[in-house]
Amino acid sequence: MKRSILNLYHNVAALWNPIIFFLAPLVLLLIPLLVHTKEAKCAYMMIVMALFWMTEPVPLAVTSLVPIVFSPLMGVASTKIVCEAYANKTLMMFVGGLMVATAVEHCNLHQRIALRVLLWVGTSLRWLMLGFMLTTMFLSMWISNTAATAMMVPIVEAVLEEISDEQETRKENISLKKINPPDGSNMELNNGMVQETNSSINNQQPTHHSTVRKVLLLSVAFSANCGGTGTLTGTGPNLVLKALYDTCKSKENGKKREAVREVILRKYNSLDQISFHETAVLILFILLILLWLMRDPEFLPGWGPALSSDVHIDDATPAIFIALLLFIIPAKPSQLRSSPPLLDWKTAQNKLPWGVLFILGGGFSLAKVSEISGLSRWMSNQLSYLDSMPPVAIVIVLCILTATLTEVVSNVVSATILLPVIKQLSLALKVHPLYLMLPVTISCSFAFMLPVATAPNTMVFEIARMKTLDMVKPGFFLNILCICIQTMMIHTLGDALFHFNTIPYWMNVNTTLTTTFSSVLPEAVDNLTIHRITAISFLNMTST
Repeated sequence: MKRSILNLYHNVAALWNPIIFFLAPLVLLLIPLLVHTKEAKCAYMMIVMALFWMTEPVPLAVTSLVPIVFSPLMGVASTKIVCEAYANKTLMMFVGGLMVATAVEHCNLHQRIALRVLLWVGTSLRWLMLGFMLTTMFLSMWISNTAATAMMVPIVEAVLEEISDEQETRKENISLKKINPPDGSNMELNNGMVQETNSSINNQQPTHHSTVRKVLLLSVAFSANCGGTGTLTGTGPNLVLKALYDTCKSKENGKKREAVREVILRKYNSLDQISFHETAVLILFILLILLWLMRDPEFLPGWGPALSSDVHIDDATPAIFIALLLFIIPAKPSQLRSSPPLLDWKTAQNKLPWGVLFILGGGFSLAKVSEISGLSRWMSNQLSYLDSMPPVAIVIVLCILTATLTEVVSNVVSATILLPVIKQLSLALKVHPLYLMLPVTISCSFAFMLPVATAPNTMVFEIARMKTLDMVKPGFFLNILCICIQTMMIHTLGDALFHFNTIPYWMNVNTTLTTTFSSVLPEAVDNLTIHRITAISFLNMTST
């Protein structure tokens, strides 16, 4: 009987994905059958996609292609309109930025930067943790959070191994002193003390080492999650915001510290002398940042309007331009005929997260379909009761809801589901869109409590072999801290930068506040606004 139940369980588990894939859409089909509106049809598609994203009967990227099938068949939007969302300027900017980040990883420039920063900040436990956190945050601003974590974990492990070896040596020295006391007393008289001392050291050292290991690894994972909020290309939710806004506008001794410094210095010295490959990638990396910042800064003439006053140049143009240079500039000029480029296509093909592009595209198409069908407007109307609450309370409630959702759903999916609704809600409540959209976007990256919340969380959870409670306890308090800081920043620095008390002219408040952003926004949001978004995200991240 027991074996039969076990076999049945295994059979059901093996068929679980097909069952969810076919059964869930059939059951949920009652929604459009009972309510014959475009909003209901779009809600049906959104619920199916959300269910697939949470249960993963198929990969996340495959689920993101659902709108291409469902939208035309259900009469919500044409295939042309839906497919255009999978190849827009935001995705092209993301591709260019990812190629530059891949080149940084390919030439090991990121490892050189990480080790150098660790040498600068110092090697006591507190400073070492700060060094790991600052380095991880900086790297995750430009490369993926997963890549930044994967690069930092081996360095953490090497440092911890050195600390463990040093403690083992100190334990042996203590034992020798007890066995050979300086006063020449009999070893047998002290034998009990020797055993007791050794037992105490053996019991305390592994526990302390395990705790330090968990703390350092968690600091790396949490820093990667926070660091992604610092730039537009740092994490998916920031790009979702841009796309939607564009359419709308303990105390250690000196010996231990020296030992840790030695292991970091040894790793740094093991790197070859900085090569032309690394130098060229670094120059192109800095050049891309400057091109983004100086395209149209408004406080001085930018290169974008100077080159073309009639045609708008967006951030995707310099990103793809730098990416093209990576594929043509040789990595070894001295061997021009046989030298590979700074980045070859095989490396880009293997390292670029192509699935993320589909997920982002699926999010953009879902937002577009929600807008066309009127579902976003309907959902925002259901939340209009929030207008009786103070603005601060609205922001806090939305941040808490977002931080809760992003613990069980990926941050990109959370932003995809929430931001179109928040956009329409801001119109209904007659508030500046960024006042609600910006804190929700950044809160999508506040996934600190569960191992499944983000790839960095999963990585350090497995490596440190910690219990779920080990991540939940610090993650819960960090979530509260981040929401408090986010609320404070949006009402201080955010208000100073964006003037939330002033409704943007493109919202067309004198005619109708329910008009969608696409009909009233200029062709693209001004570059200064985008850099302000980046600035407040970065300051929020560093405050955390």
